[in-house]
Amino acid sequence: MDILAIFLALILLAMLTQPFFVEKRKYRYNSKKYIMTRAEADLYRKLLVLYGKNYIIAPQVRLSSLLNEKVKGQNWRAALAHVNQKSVDFVVLDKQNLEIRAVIECDDYTHNKKDRQFRDSEVNRILGDAAIPFYRLKNSLHKDANQIKKDIDKQKQERYT
Repeated sequence: MDILAIFLALILLAMLTQPFFVEKRKYRYNSKKYIMTRAEADLYRKLLVLYGKNYIIAPQVRLSSLLNEKVKGQNWRAALAHVNQKSVDFVVLDKQNLEIRAVIECDDYTHNKKDRQFRDSEVNRILGDAAIPFYRLKNSLHKDANQIKKDIDKQKQERYT
């Protein structure tokens, strides 16, 4: 019996001390030259022209920065994990108080992929449930700022009136 107890104690000791002896993997990275695609950068400049006087246009924002996952009756860790790896192209913030005013997505050719369409549908649902106005702009690279504004105004009228 003593040998069994010593053996189990050694196994337990080995299990408890293992993380201290195993070196964590160190990942390597290279920097990206740009944080946005060409279409996103073009749309960003147009949004600044249209809304930059009164609003901050924040690019590449994670959904978890916009949402409170701690909703009564749900597993908040799972809810956070569900949105933590998702981001949106632009968030429009009020310059005075930094309140979220809208989310804008630049739907380029990558949004035609089936997995991306599922992701977009889920983001639409999440933002709708959270009552955050959102707008999807297609082919923005080929439109001027005035046409972008018309597209946003049309979606606003269709969706929020």
